[in-house]
Amino acid sequence: MKKYPSAQDHLQEANLFLGKTTFLKAYPQVESLDLTVEAHPIGPDGEHRFYRYSLENPPGEFCPCPNPRCSNGGFRIGIFLGQMIFDKQTQGTSEGLCVGREKTGRDYQMCPYLFKAEATVRYKSEEP
Repeated sequence: MKKYPSAQDHLQEANLFLGKTTFLKAYPQVESLDLTVEAHPIGPDGEHRFYRYSLENPPGEFCPCPNPRCSNGGFRIGIFLGQMIFDKQTQGTSEGLCVGREKTGRDYQMCPYLFKAEATVRYKSEEP
């Protein structure tokens, strides 16, 4: 079966205006990160998958979609974490649909995957 590119694949190939950076460079104030993302199909068919991220294994902008027929898919985890860190929240959750499209014959439809993310962030203490 043909593997379609994910949203993260397209993002990494992009020529971004601000350039590319790492999670640690973007968020130096973060001391620890524990992020779990659950991906599951909305209907009865499909694979249920969990992803775990930390500072040692940081997330990209997108969490991948486990659906092999999904094109340009994934869950936009970067917006959730960025807002959480901006607000200095220590606990947070987010849910959303896959941003990709599933090929069905000659047409495409919305990818039938739902994502749920739970994050715990600890920040470095600020010096006086």
